[in-house]
Amino acid sequence: MAEEIRGRDFAGAQVRDSTFNGASFRDSDLRGVTIRASWVEGMHVDGPHGEVQQVFVNGIDVSPYVTSELDRLFPERVAVRSVSTAADRRTVWARLEGLWDETLERDSAVRDVSVGGEWSLRDTVRHLVFADDCWTGQMLLGGGPFHPWGLPNTDYPSDRVRADLGIDVSVDVPFDELVVLHRERRSRFGALLAGLSDGDLATERTGTPAPACGEETHTVADCIDTLLREHSEHRRFIERDLRSLDEEA
Repeated sequence: MAEEIRGRDFAGAQVRDSTFNGASFRDSDLRGVTIRASWVEGMHVDGPHGEVQQVFVNGIDVSPYVTSELDRLFPERVAVRSVSTAADRRTVWARLEGLWDETLERDSAVRDVSVGGEWSLRDTVRHLVFADDCWTGQMLLGGGPFHPWGLPNTDYPSDRVRADLGIDVSVDVPFDELVVLHRERRSRFGALLAGLSDGDLATERTGTPAPACGEETHTVADCIDTLLREHSEHRRFIERDLRSLDEEA
């Protein structure tokens, strides 16, 4: 098994004559990294929420092209970025719900397939349950338990997951029941959006999205938009992976 390196500071390091073939970097700060006279064939780069800013290849900033291609393939990204009113958010949410209904109809054979170590479809849905518990349950509705089928962010301290959240990440979750739970969480969020006015958007809420995060203060709009992005981007991730499985078949 490959060595896992965590919490190391390589800022400003000069790396020469070294091999990173097949290595992966996750939750790391690679801003300003320069790669010269090196083999980069097959390199994959994913930015947070699909955002890639000023990535230069042979002196050319390729980020505008990347953004335009992602927006072409997943036009809901543009709608999520463009929301301003409560009605906008309701419209975008209805669109995302329809897209997720399509994704959840995927063949059962791919539900647990991980591509490149990324979350499977089952894992992704579990994470969205957790995200809703954080931003709807904790922040917008003022608290409540985390569902034991949720799946926290990969950088959540592993030694605190069970104690903080009551979650066993290794539990075998029945997919059909998980889909029902996800739809219940979606309905809860949709009901909240249905009663939302433009005047509510700037209201601040203070709470703890998850214990390891500590107390935070966000506007109602920020909390809602976080969940819109979660559902948009995680669907993009899983559709990307499922598409690669289709191409291999």
